[in-house]
Amino acid sequence: MKYLIGVLLLCVIAVGCKTTESVEYTKAVEAFKEVKKGDEAVKKGDMDTAIKHYEKALEIAPEAPKHRFAYAQLLYWKGLTYAQDSHRKWARTEGWVLDDKINEWQKTQAGLSEAEKQLMLETSAKWRREGLIYFTKSIRELELCDAAWDYAVEAVPYAKGIVFVFMDKFDEAVKEFNRVLESQRVRDDIREKIRNIIKHIRKYQQDLANQGRSTDTSGQ
Repeated sequence: MKYLIGVLLLCVIAVGCKTTESVEYTKAVEAFKEVKKGDEAVKKGDMDTAIKHYEKALEIAPEAPKHRFAYAQLLYWKGLTYAQDSHRKWARTEGWVLDDKINEWQKTQAGLSEAEKQLMLETSAKWRREGLIYFTKSIRELELCDAAWDYAVEAVPYAKGIVFVFMDKFDEAVKEFNRVLESQRVRDDIREKIRNIIKHIRKYQQDLANQGRSTDTSGQ
């Protein structure tokens, strides 16, 4: 009898494991289908639909860091559409990101009437708020990826650095970019590119500081 009970217990455990594996496999397949639908939506330029499919995929399989990383990237790109509308003509950050054009931006502003400046600033603030909502969500998802992957994947801190840049959190961005540089697996050309990004950030911060001092002096 004891032997029979032991055998039955082993059978129950085996069936349980098999059932668990089957459920996990089914979830993985369902999640992948949602991801595929999301990718198809991205190809069509429908970011909102893509985000919904990825959210569904993570609902089904929340432990999948690769799906979460892709979802974080979608949130970043959604935020970027708002940020670009905000930055394209008058906001600060795009200047140095695109090619250190802060002086060009200042000249553009100088040629506007006060009413035009006010309208642009109000519109900029509106789109920027919308963009920051998505950037904040993106960072939250990337933090979860970090927790799952630790420092093994250089793409996570790099992505976090880029998002922080558009949130005007420059010190946090530099911290993440330095994490990438700490990895021994980063190619030399990528390493040089990241160093240049850090250099641009520091120069931009200095330009803003100088601009602020200039404004303070002129107001005295």
